[in-house]
Amino acid sequence: MTIEALRRIQEEATTAPDIPHRAWPTSTGDHPADPAPADSPERPVAADAEQLPVGALLAWAREHDDKTVRAHGERTTESLAALRARHAADRELAALTVEEAELTRRLEQLVARRAELAPTRKPSARRADYDPRAVRAWAQEHGHEVAPRGLIARDVVEAWRAAQQDATA
Repeated sequence: MTIEALRRIQEEATTAPDIPHRAWPTSTGDHPADPAPADSPERPVAADAEQLPVGALLAWAREHDDKTVRAHGERTTESLAALRARHAADRELAALTVEEAELTRRLEQLVARRAELAPTRKPSARRADYDPRAVRAWAQEHGHEVAPRGLIARDVVEAWRAAQQDATA
């Protein structure tokens, strides 16, 4: 029995209360309990054939004397349970996918709005490639005037660099 056939059975079980037994897919001739098709001359069909809902048919199979019928009922019950579980999981996955897409779209809108509202930032000032305390100390020792804070004049920094190069040479 294929997955598609089991899905049809599950759908029929949940939508139609009375499903004719003959409407079910069967593997005729392959099974000792079903030696001939229902409409063959070897197997007459009663004109008033009983039509059972799937639940009632499975209950009948559970109580049947023939262990093959009981086994069919058990396998069908297990298959239906597995299909129901998979169907529920697929529905939840689909809902999660839709919700994820919606949240992603909303997050993109929020990020774009934040970018619109946020003030533009100026590029940060370049950091000095020297230690201002060391330059100030050198400048005071060598007679250059420097403020205790703020930028150090470019000519003072250049003089300090020249002195550093002379000291290393």
